[in-house]
Amino acid sequence: NMLSAKVDVWTKTVNEVLSDGTDYSFLFSLGDQINEYYAQDGSNLSKVESEYSGFFNNENLQSIALATLVGNHDNGNNSTLYTEHFQMPGVTSYGQNREGDGDYSFTYGGVQFMVLNTSNLSIADHKAFLEDTLKKNPNANWNVVSFHKSIYSVASHVTEGDIVQLRTGLSPIFKQLGIDVVLQGHDHVYARSYIMGGEDGMTADVQKNEDGTALTDIYQPNGVQYVTLNSGSGSKFYKITNEAFTYTAVQNQEKVPNYSKVSVTPDTFTVTTYRTSDQSVVDTFTLHKNAKDPE
Repeated sequence: NMLSAKVDVWTKTVNEVLSDGTDYSFLFSLGDQINEYYAQDGSNLSKVESEYSGFFNNENLQSIALATLVGNHDNGNNSTLYTEHFQMPGVTSYGQNREGDGDYSFTYGGVQFMVLNTSNLSIADHKAFLEDTLKKNPNANWNVVSFHKSIYSVASHVTEGDIVQLRTGLSPIFKQLGIDVVLQGHDHVYARSYIMGGEDGMTADVQKNEDGTALTDIYQPNGVQYVTLNSGSGSKFYKITNEAFTYTAVQNQEKVPNYSKVSVTPDTFTVTTYRTSDQSVVDTFTLHKNAKDPE
């Protein structure tokens, strides 16, 4: 039974995350909570529902707040199933495919999370949502955008039309609006960009350590940090394409489920990504608001 094997890995990942002694605020799943596309004639409803059950199967999930966003698999044929299983706070009509799945935001611990439905390709909608949200809450320490369809990935989706449209449309807007971090999914690999800026929001600020490795501390970033997260359930991995992407500081695919921990202070934003196999670190970095103290 393929499904139960996937559910077991997802359950193991969640258990591992929650049993490591950290007092987490919430768990954030960046789309595709299920894999099965709901068919227009409803013929595969029981399979779709069994995947939802598998996602929720873990009693440990009851001990932590859960945030989700809509991925293309959740959105199969604009079904109501996603919004029946997940209710998001403060959902707007911007970026919606159907009622209840539009762009939404929440703030936690000084971080404002602005969540886009990238099954909707309206750049104007997403821009209006971001502008509205930032006007209403201009004082967050960190402004983070999250959505499913990664625009700075290193796997197969990166050249597809919808991704190109989102990248060319959204990157300049994120830079103009002063977004700090963008968390993304969809491409089943781990990738960390350089800080992206310039007029078009797409110019990589290529800074490395002297030995050529990626920075672990980035001071006063002038632009946007993009992160693409790998699969947490291990149900699907994509291979990194062999093109060289000038925007990528770190990329990793070992076909091991990953999870990432985010920890935040008013001055720092840290993302550390782990392998579920042995809790070793795939990548870690910290953004610093301030300049580095002189040695």
